[in-house]
This record gives sequence, structure tokens and C-alpha cells, in this order.
Amino acid sequence: MDIRAYFHKLRETERSIGPEWVVVVSNDTPNGGKAGRLIEVSRASAAKTIIDGSARLATEEETQNYRDDVARDVEQAQAEEEARRVHLMFTTEKPERPARGGKQKG
Repeated sequence: MDIRAYFHKLRETERSIGPEWVVVVSNDTPNGGKAGRLIEVSRASAAKTIIDGSARLATEEETQNYRDDVARDVEQAQAEEEARRVHLMFTTEKPERPARGGKQKG
């Protein structure tokens, strides 16, 4: 492929992608890429992978499912981190102590 044509196609593909961040789905590739893996990438990276044939844009449903899964994973990680933290409580009151050196009543 002509370099000029490649970059023209790359720019056109990038312009056709709406949002700055999109989810792409990987395709099988001869160098070991596995089909069906989802990842969120920038518009420029998405255009490159689409032109190279290693990925395609995810559908609306795939995108929503992916983002729901990521949000759930983040919440779970935050809950686990919170559970690992040690909670301490400090008080500012001093305990009462008996007087020193004084005579004892008796």
C-alpha cells in the first residue's frame, strides 16, 4: 500500500469515529492476536487498529457491557482496598490518674 494512501485512509477513518475514546474488539491475527478481546482506546489508536485489520469498532451493546464490567471491577477493587485498611480511632481525653506523692486518706 502506498504510504500516502495509508495515511489518508487513517485520517478518514479517524474522522469517522465519533467520541475521543472508543471500545474496539480484537480480530484473530497471524502474529497471535486473539479475537473477541475488548479494550477502550483513543480514536487515533482505534483508527490504526481498524486500518491494520487487527480490530473493529465495538457495537453499542458491546461497549455498554464492557463499560459496565469495568465499573463493577473498579467498585470491587475499591471495596477490597477499603476492607484491607485498618481503622483506628483516637480519643483526646486523658484517663484519670491517682494523685502522686500525696498522703493517702485513711
